[in-house]
Amino acid sequence: MKQRRNVLVCDDDPGTRHILKRMLERDHKVNVVQCETGLEALRLLSLGRFCLLILDLRMPGLDGIDTLDAIRSCAPLQNLPVVVLTADGRAESVAQILACGVTEFLLKPLHGERTRERLRAVMEKLAGSDVARVAS
Repeated sequence: MKQRRNVLVCDDDPGTRHILKRMLERDHKVNVVQCETGLEALRLLSLGRFCLLILDLRMPGLDGIDTLDAIRSCAPLQNLPVVVLTADGRAESVAQILACGVTEFLLKPLHGERTRERLRAVMEKLAGSDVARVAS
């Protein structure tokens, strides 16, 4: 029996976490672990194996950018695929986010079909990549 992969969802909004958890578990048959802060995400990433991190940029305390910087500076995690959640859809902001080495971004507020399509593309990409097999 194939072991289910783990996805970490880090967002201070419980509603957003709930939506993503339902979509990921139903559509992609993964285990979803949730947390509210960047510090909590770093702790969980150090303890477990995740194939993907979905990370909100704006959180109290350690925000998403600082969390992403910490992940990219940690050798075992530097290639972890990361999807960023942001409410800022301006072209220059999206370009800046993608330049940080993220796999994809999702615009808030989340819209069912658009979010589902982007998650599907990310999960298909991970299924065929060596990074997903190493990180999961």
